[in-house]
Amino acid sequence: MILKMITVIAFSYLVGSIPFGLIVAKVGYQIDIREHGSGNIGATNIFRILGFLPSVGVLVGDISKGALAIFLAHYLSPGLTHFQENILVALSAMGAILGHNFSIYLKFSGGKGIATALGALMVLDFILAGTLFLVWLFVLVLRRYVSLASIAAALAFPVIMIFRHPQNLPFIVFSIAAALLVIFRHFSNIKRLLAGNEPQVLTVKNQESRVRSEGR
Repeated sequence: MILKMITVIAFSYLVGSIPFGLIVAKVGYQIDIREHGSGNIGATNIFRILGFLPSVGVLVGDISKGALAIFLAHYLSPGLTHFQENILVALSAMGAILGHNFSIYLKFSGGKGIATALGALMVLDFILAGTLFLVWLFVLVLRRYVSLASIAAALAFPVIMIFRHPQNLPFIVFSIAAALLVIFRHFSNIKRLLAGNEPQVLTVKNQESRVRSEGR
């Protein structure tokens, strides 16, 4: 069990650390996305700076990191008790999220972990993932702030997890830890929201064409 835990955590963290946003911006446009917009490597900043298609690529990559971590945990789960398997799965999901947020390839900086968490949940509990996505989408449509939508989904995560898996302590602990981490990573967004200067989702400030031409 201990060896499997170490393997899952290490693999999930290393996979989660892959900075797809940085890679897409560097390879496709020869820019460091950390020097543009919010400086974040996630799909939202990629969308604002480079446009729709690059952001979709980054989103798919970040989601796949969380999904791959859960698949590994399930692959290593034969021979474990149900409780041990739940621990392994929760650790794999958390490892991927931590990797995305504190990437070893970026000197322990990174993104916010929303897409990676979604990827893990899509494999772990698709209904839960879908419900959180609807919460996120509702707040986004209502207020047009990606950060506020993400915070709302994070707050809803433990509540829905408890409702869906009331007896699953590892999953509940994971949901609380992940929610707290997401809120912590959005601290600067929270300050901007309170100050009234957080950019809305469609605030693209005409940077796309300039960055594309400079990057080429």
